[in-house]
Amino acid sequence: DPKNNRIEQWLNVVPQDGIADLSFQLSEEPLLGTYVINVTNAKAYGSFSVEEYVLPKFEVIFEAPNQIYVLDKTFPLRVCGRYAYGKGVQGMVHVSLCQKIASFLPNALKPDLCQEFINQTDEMGCFFKNVSLSSFSRDFRYYQDSVVAEALLVEDGTEIQVNASHKLLISKIVGMALFDDVKSYYHTGEMYRGKIKVIDYQGEALKHKEVILVLSYGEQQFKQKYITGDSGTASFSLNTTAWNSTLVSLEASVLHQDLDEEPGTVDLSYQRASHFIRPFYSTSRSFLSIVRMPEMMP
Repeated sequence: DPKNNRIEQWLNVVPQDGIADLSFQLSEEPLLGTYVINVTNAKAYGSFSVEEYVLPKFEVIFEAPNQIYVLDKTFPLRVCGRYAYGKGVQGMVHVSLCQKIASFLPNALKPDLCQEFINQTDEMGCFFKNVSLSSFSRDFRYYQDSVVAEALLVEDGTEIQVNASHKLLISKIVGMALFDDVKSYYHTGEMYRGKIKVIDYQGEALKHKEVILVLSYGEQQFKQKYITGDSGTASFSLNTTAWNSTLVSLEASVLHQDLDEEPGTVDLSYQRASHFIRPFYSTSRSFLSIVRMPEMMP
């Protein structure tokens, strides 16, 4: 123990498959300090420390998105220090943001891409920065699709230090297709109508985008191309006569050859939309439909 007292020993230990698996239970109030484990015959030793756990005086909190998008120019980052009773901590904040080289590549191939900031916390105990993404790479052949943020807050007067970390994933999604105004069932022989909407990663409608609609039922599959209008939507109408009361799937995908990709940028994509339609069943084969009006009724 820390006072050099022998507190446990094992004699004539026979390893199993080359491993000796032993355990020792510390007392409820052990001596604090460094404990040493000696293996006499092999002249080897190891050590471990027992320290008193002290609750941190304050905590460091990241206020940042969990996910950013590859086409973003900036993202907001706020780091705050808070005492247990809620008051902000006054001190110096050290923040580092790093995009590391891909894990399967040797570290010497390319350097990690990092930004660092040092600033005093404001009266609320926070530091805010709109971080530019220009320093990071969109070439995911060489770099990981995430940014690791680490912060160290040094309290004024006491020099007590508390750190925290946060991981921001970089999404390669630049937009998505959505089905709009579609039903979950169809009436055999009646036209099935709906709309496909295309939006960017910020939710804004995208006009003049080519969309492929794939219709599948049974062993059959058909494809049809549409182009979104000024509202970012494309209307479709499908003949249900040949569907033969089977389950039907629809999938909409955006043709993205028009993506403005920089050299070395890979894997940018639009998220696809899927929708399943079941045949409507009624013993009388009759039904009542409520149709959405395109304009407000007088």
